[in-house]
Amino acid sequence: MKEAVVSRGPKVQIIDSEIPKPGPNQVVTKVVVSGCNPKDWKRADMMPDDAAPVNQGDDIAGIVHAVGENVSEFKPGDRVAAFHEMMKPGGSWAEYALSWAHTTFYLPKNTSFEGQSPALSVCVPALQV
Repeated sequence: MKEAVVSRGPKVQIIDSEIPKPGPNQVVTKVVVSGCNPKDWKRADMMPDDAAPVNQGDDIAGIVHAVGENVSEFKPGDRVAAFHEMMKPGGSWAEYALSWAHTTFYLPKNTSFEGQSPALSVCVPALQV
């Protein structure tokens, strides 16, 4: 698969990577839309010069590709939106992304992928306040 990774600058590279494999309690989603917000590019400028490039994308909207052990609430083909765990492999700036089942949500058929991905960045932090 193709994946965008970022290093200090920020500098972006498109690389070839393996499709992530879900671990227990994880979901792999075929990305249709990935959000981008200020922390994504600001975080890259805080990286050390010698830090390995990383896929900073954390906002996912797409179709479930695979689920890990212990995941019963999602199955391949489900429309979902999800959060990727920040600064971990399998980010959303790729063809496939990894999320935890507890940060994955069903996406209603009448909600567009484009409308959902950025909403996660705004709505969930607001709920935590």
